[in-house]
Amino acid sequence: MSFARYKENIHNVVIVLLGVFVAYIGWRCIDYSSDVLLPSDAAIFANIAHHLIHGKLLYRDVWDHKQPVVFGLNALALKFGDGTFNSVRVMER
Repeated sequence: MSFARYKENIHNVVIVLLGVFVAYIGWRCIDYSSDVLLPSDAAIFANIAHHLIHGKLLYRDVWDHKQPVVFGLNALALKFGDGTFNSVRVMER
């Protein structure tokens, strides 16, 4: 293996490790878990997803507000998370 190729491989490894480090620091620094309710739109979509899961609301009543993916992701977060709105925050994070 030539020195130039070796240097390029080391450079790529350093870039990947730096990216992993920055992602880890970002993950550790941002904490969305709290007892405070979600602000603005996130609370509305999470609440709608909560009502959709429990059959209190039909999707046809809210289809024009947001795409089903937003409600679906919030519903999955509520169902497979701890059941509180903090699970939606973790999913958004």
